[in-house]
Amino acid sequence: MNLSSLRVYHGPRSWNQTAQHNSSAERSLGIRSEHFTYADVWNPFGLMKILRNADVINFYAGYTFWPIALKNNRLYNLLAASDVAWLKRMGKKVILHFQGCEIRDRYNPLAKSVCAHCAIRDTYCSPLNSAKRRSRLHRAVAVADAVTVSTPDLISYIDRDEVFFVPKIAPDDVDAFQPRRYSEAARLRVIHAPTSRSIKGTDRIEAVLNKHPEKFELILLEGKSREEVYEAAENAHLAVDQIRVGWYGNFAVEMMQRGLPVVARTRDDLRRAVLPARVPLIDADESNFEAVMLALHADRSRLADARSAGLKYIRDVHSAKSVGQRLLSIYESI
Repeated sequence: MNLSSLRVYHGPRSWNQTAQHNSSAERSLGIRSEHFTYADVWNPFGLMKILRNADVINFYAGYTFWPIALKNNRLYNLLAASDVAWLKRMGKKVILHFQGCEIRDRYNPLAKSVCAHCAIRDTYCSPLNSAKRRSRLHRAVAVADAVTVSTPDLISYIDRDEVFFVPKIAPDDVDAFQPRRYSEAARLRVIHAPTSRSIKGTDRIEAVLNKHPEKFELILLEGKSREEVYEAAENAHLAVDQIRVGWYGNFAVEMMQRGLPVVARTRDDLRRAVLPARVPLIDADESNFEAVMLALHADRSRLADARSAGLKYIRDVHSAKSVGQRLLSIYESI
């Protein structure tokens, strides 16, 4: 594929503005790339522009030109994913990018460690809805030119020989804090900002840290704005992302970029997905979280090392340039 003449479109909907950020990253590398929304799709002139100009179309989070339906709908089940097939017949390259629960399913045994603690699973993952959604996505995956994921733990849920890991782009409007003086703190200030307490393991995190009030001060932030989280993080020594999922999320990315060491459960097999970069998070799960935190309190040099490694990792893996180049290499391969 000739990248110099390539026209790429990202949309129509994604979590955490991933489509917008990926498109912007490509433009910074000289690619003609645009973000589109459902307003463009439902406007005949906007849709014609996409169909006329696009060489590659990136769809996100299970959304294509047809909006995803959480409830079972006969017409939607009939039409869903059909647009991927006819776009292919028009000569377009179609990429599906998955970001989480649209492809992760509580009825898949592989999701047991995550979905068992999900507070919304009975609403989103009813047996009928899940079966229909899996069927729709399976049809789309089967005909797409490439499939990408925002976190490598999602690869296990996709029935395809090759799935590409495309990380989240770290915000470009954030600067690192000054190095912490870890050795002078009697108590380590720990920040934790769960979007889902059940998935993140918040109850276990609270129980452990509150058990040792002389060693740890937990700063728990729920339902706070990005600015409020950053302000609280400015006075923290380290962050805990999650101890159940097996990979890190947006919070971990933004805290590493701010210069905070991050504790999170990261599975060994998933760490290999980002080689040659070394994932610099401090690994902990429910069973050893207490021991890991006590060891960090006793040996502060590990925090300073994790801080430096985290800043380098963000530049190497989560920068707009790195992610943009990764996307271009996928386009070249299809």
